[in-house]
Amino acid sequence: MHYFNINKILVIVFTLLCFQASAQLRWSEQSVNYGVFTKYTERVTDIVVWNEGSKTDHLLRAEFSPNFQVLYSTKDVQPADSLVIRIKFNPRKTGKFKEVVPVYFASQSVSTSLTISAEVTYVNLTEDLPCPHFNEKPTSCCGGFSLDVLVIDKVTRKPIHDADVEVLEQRQLQLAKKTNKDGEINAEIPIGYYTLYGGKEGYLGQSITTQVNLHNHRFIFELEKKETVPPPPLIVPIDSIPSVVTIEIDLNKSFSEKDFVPNNISFLIDISGSMAQGEKWPLTQQALSSLSGVMRATDQLSVLTYSEKAKVLLNTTSGNEVKDLGLLLEGKKPNGQTSGTAGFNAAFRMLRKSKIEAGNNQLYVITDGAFKPDDEKRIEKLVRLARKQKIHTTVIVVKGSKFAKENLEKISQFGEGSFLCIENAEDAQSKIFELIKQQSKK
Repeated sequence: MHYFNINKILVIVFTLLCFQASAQLRWSEQSVNYGVFTKYTERVTDIVVWNEGSKTDHLLRAEFSPNFQVLYSTKDVQPADSLVIRIKFNPRKTGKFKEVVPVYFASQSVSTSLTISAEVTYVNLTEDLPCPHFNEKPTSCCGGFSLDVLVIDKVTRKPIHDADVEVLEQRQLQLAKKTNKDGEINAEIPIGYYTLYGGKEGYLGQSITTQVNLHNHRFIFELEKKETVPPPPLIVPIDSIPSVVTIEIDLNKSFSEKDFVPNNISFLIDISGSMAQGEKWPLTQQALSSLSGVMRATDQLSVLTYSEKAKVLLNTTSGNEVKDLGLLLEGKKPNGQTSGTAGFNAAFRMLRKSKIEAGNNQLYVITDGAFKPDDEKRIEKLVRLARKQKIHTTVIVVKGSKFAKENLEKISQFGEGSFLCIENAEDAQSKIFELIKQQSKK
């Protein structure tokens, strides 16, 4: 007779559960080595933890010793979102240093280890300044350094003059400069976790998301030229050329059912914190208000917002019953971080329910910035699936950076929709309606 060892079974089950739980979290790094720690060593490090699971996770605690000061960008981490653990190393004595910090999340039955090491040669407890807060720019605590970026042609290895270099933090543009004749830019920026972008018209842009500090502040972008396929030469028989060429101009500015198919459009509006900057939110409201009184009974409109969660502001409604879409955004204050997957899911569900078989079925995404890489992959799958169902995706960028425009245009290409930029009040007043007419013209 065989007897089962219940303890062994429990250990195996427990191990599997731990693996499943920990598999949803991805760390930017789990080992930090300060190297030889001197007076000029960068003390502050940002560690990013992404939640790749389907449920919200929660940071319970992290057992740092008094050698560290620690701040957390948040404790609750939504799916496809992240938190930043900002640590400042304040060593108490010289010599070899190594500390293994257990970090506990609600989804885990065991802790995740964060290893920090250094060879400390400098200690001064009198300059033990606090860890810089996320809303503050670390200055005297961290030492100065220059961000150095070089942009070159990948084939010729020659510097690219007037290339665009952008630095973004949490989707917000912190720096935008053009390279000099040597293909370089130099700028003073605080330490932080940034997305760096290098691009030039006629080239494929590049981006990198990384921590920028005293030890990691020099970057090279090697840009490849876009492939341009010349159109085939147009050969017209001489006999077919008319003596008078007439250019027909469409002066019909109406939106009649005779000339335009019905529209089924869902507006998905970014309401994350970055949309509160400058004129972005007023321009978004104005763009929606521009459709007042012009949509028809055969058209269908719906409006949703997204930041960390998706929210329906207007269920599918006949166009002639919509008074002013801009009023739906009155009193709404953009805040929080961006997680677009939930918004795309909700909007596509709504569009499928109200689909017009012989109509123009479109998702209109209004945003100012690119999605996070992991979120972008999920969104691409959703957009491609919707396209197969004859539901297209149009992206409207409101005062976005060059990096955002380049990345968001790809989403409209995946969805076989259109790509539109709104930079001012004139754009907001006219461009969306003209685009709807263009897409729905018979």
